[in-house]
Amino acid sequence: MVRPETPKGVVLVLMPIGRDAATVAKLIERAGLRPVVCNTLQEVIENLEWVIEVVVVAEEALYGNNARVLEDWVGRQPPWSDQPFVVLTNRNEGGKFAAFRRELVIRLRNVGFLERPLQAITLQATVLSAERARRRQYQTRAYLEAQRGASAELERLVAERTADLERANSQLREEIAGRERAQAALLQAQKIEALGQLVGGVAHDFNNLLMAVIGNLDLLSKKLGEDARLHRLLDGAMEGARRGATLTQRLLAFARKQELKAQATDVRSLVEDMIGLIDRSVGPMVRIELHAEDNMPVVDVDPNQLEMALLNLAVNARDAMITGGVLTIGLSEQIVDIDDQLGVQPGRYVVLSVRDTGEGMDAQTLARAVEPFFSTKGVGKGTGLGLSMVFGLAQQSGGALRLESTPSSGDNRQTLASRCQ
Repeated sequence: MVRPETPKGVVLVLMPIGRDAATVAKLIERAGLRPVVCNTLQEVIENLEWVIEVVVVAEEALYGNNARVLEDWVGRQPPWSDQPFVVLTNRNEGGKFAAFRRELVIRLRNVGFLERPLQAITLQATVLSAERARRRQYQTRAYLEAQRGASAELERLVAERTADLERANSQLREEIAGRERAQAALLQAQKIEALGQLVGGVAHDFNNLLMAVIGNLDLLSKKLGEDARLHRLLDGAMEGARRGATLTQRLLAFARKQELKAQATDVRSLVEDMIGLIDRSVGPMVRIELHAEDNMPVVDVDPNQLEMALLNLAVNARDAMITGGVLTIGLSEQIVDIDDQLGVQPGRYVVLSVRDTGEGMDAQTLARAVEPFFSTKGVGKGTGLGLSMVFGLAQQSGGALRLESTPSSGDNRQTLASRCQ
């Protein structure tokens, strides 16, 4: 008798006639397997939903159309499964039984036949062989499930790694873009600083020369007689010298070398008092709107220079609106943190903005807008010192000037930030 080395699995036994089922079950149990005797074919199918190694069934239990029920279950097996059936036959010969057995092979696929009467060793060896084959199928299923699990885990890890790499690349791109912006800002600041040193030195020396010229012209005016023609010539020379002095003051403002008389200033009152002057300066084709927050804090700034700066910003806005438009003056309080783009120290600031609906500037023009003597206006229509003076005032007062503009956008903004007391 075959004696297995280790305990084996479950064997379903269906032999509805006589005591054959009990005899076969005892032989299977002696082989080390666990027999489960079923009374009907439906009971066999219900048990097949569990882990079953072999089905031992008598031929007479399948004769007729009964095999079709098992055929449906066999057809629903997963791809890895090939349930083994051991069919116990009788010594019935003839074409009818031969055709039935061929049909069983087609319907049940994995079928082995044993003819009765049986020898114990033959039945046990056949069942054990079928059980080993079924065990390998279960091992294949476990391997496939492990492969699927490993594949899913690999896909998950690849997805996580891809996401990590994408985040790293995104962060790297942001850092590169930030470094490029910082480098561009540094180069621009170095450029403006170099221009400021050059312009400040020239303006200072030129201003000293003009003071000498103005002083001599003033002395000369006291020694002239009643000749009206000479007085007109002298007045023209004096006016030219004063204009030159005004230009040098603007250059010194850009270079941050002018003498400011900073004092606590109510910017809202200053702006409201200037609305009439600005209205006359921009003309009837421009509508002025003022949007100011209540309870604005005071700032330390030279009020005269701030008035001139606001007037310059308004005139620039007017020149951008060739056919007229809306000039919006805004006043607000802003808390600046360490990451603010204005480039100023953290703290409380009053923000004065002048927005127009005119033609904008491209990026190249915007980058040079505060350079002294740079102007997009025609010859004789501007000195190119308006924004440079505002820039110098903002820097010297501990604030900042920011320009925002795009071509044909209809929304251009000049923002001046001044630190609160």
